[in-house]
Amino acid sequence: MKKTTIKRRISFHWIRDDELEAVQDIASACFAEVGLVAAGESRIPKWSIGLPLWDLRVLTEYLETKDRFAKVMTVNREVVGYLFYSLKEHVVVIDQITVDPEHWRKGYAGRMMQKLKDTMPELRLQIVAARVSEMNLGTQLFLRESGFRWIRTLKGSPSAEDFYLMRWKEMTA
Repeated sequence: MKKTTIKRRISFHWIRDDELEAVQDIASACFAEVGLVAAGESRIPKWSIGLPLWDLRVLTEYLETKDRFAKVMTVNREVVGYLFYSLKEHVVVIDQITVDPEHWRKGYAGRMMQKLKDTMPELRLQIVAARVSEMNLGTQLFLRESGFRWIRTLKGSPSAEDFYLMRWKEMTA
C-alpha cells in the first residue's frame, strides 16, 4: 500500500490585515487552553506581555507603534502562529511568540525563532531578549532549547510574580 504525503507550504511573513482575525483567534485559543479566557472574558494572564491580543483595538495599536513588528507563520495559507517583537536599545525583544494549540508540538515556534535569528545579521543586531514569568515553565524551556540563557531575575512587587530576563546572543567568529 502506497503512503500519500501531503506537501505543506510554510511561510513566515509580515502580518497582513486579512490575518488579524486569525491572530485574535489564536490568542484567545491559547489563553483559553490555560483556562484564562472564557466566554469573551478579557482577563490577562500575569505571564503574558499584558496585551489582550484578541481585542482588535489593542492589536492595531500594537502594530501602529514605532519599533514594533509582527510576523505570522502560515501552513497552506492557514495562520498557525505569530511572533511579535520590538527593537529596544539595539536589542530585539520578543513580546510574544504563540502557536495555535491545534498545532502545538509540530516545531512551528522553533521555526519562527530560527527565522528571527537568521535575520539578525541583516538587522545588524546580535542579541534577542525575552521576559518570561516564573510561572511559564513551558516558555522557559522552549527558550533554553532555542539557545537562550538566564540573565537575571526581575523582582515583582510583593504580591506579583517574578520574571526572568533571558537572552540569546549570536556568536561571532
